[in-house]
Amino acid sequence: MDRRVTPNNLPPESADRTGGDAGDILYFQIASELVCTCDDPQFRHLSWPRVQKGYVALEKQSGQSFLNLNLLALMAVKAEDAEVADGTFKRIGDNWHEQTWRKESYFNRCKKWASEIAPFATRLRTFRQEAEANMATAEGVQYRKDFEQKLAGSIQHCVQSAGGDRKKFELLIELTKDGAVRHVEMPIQTTVVGCLFTELLKFQQPDAVRFATPPHAPYWVILEVDPATFDVAAK
Repeated sequence: MDRRVTPNNLPPESADRTGGDAGDILYFQIASELVCTCDDPQFRHLSWPRVQKGYVALEKQSGQSFLNLNLLALMAVKAEDAEVADGTFKRIGDNWHEQTWRKESYFNRCKKWASEIAPFATRLRTFRQEAEANMATAEGVQYRKDFEQKLAGSIQHCVQSAGGDRKKFELLIELTKDGAVRHVEMPIQTTVVGCLFTELLKFQQPDAVRFATPPHAPYWVILEVDPATFDVAAK
């Protein structure tokens, strides 16, 4: 069965013109044309949430297809979504599609990656949900503002000592009832992130100055940092 279900030159915008479930299905089908085992910059420009929505609509309409499951798993790998990839690989089992993966060794390598990373991704998503719920309250907004002000000196130090590393990032930080840092999740690794992680560890010391007492404990905070902002502040 040929997986090329849409013309190669059909733009993603055509899915918007179609609209509804049919448009979402078309979006998934366009994604299936763009994704590959190679370096595929075109696929990375697509909306991963909408690709998933299109797959759900397609399966609801036409039933389960191992071809489409294989395509979805490859897309999840390319989107670095280990949770979706792992769940999809489990549904695929040994029914890998050669035209999609090209080599069974690549299929097995991606399957292994997903199974190893998915538990950590699930944990990170749980922490993020807790932090987002905290930050959605008025007291959470104020707490994060005070938290960022207290940490501003450390952030500026890390930015200035990091050379040309200016990539935006966020940290998820868990605080105890007395304002000490219990845990830090770092979704990405950069020079500034590594430096700031070391700075945050200082707030774990018994004699360290604490952050303000959080509204409840344990308490998760999302710290969003744009190093360029601190470049301007330093001038």
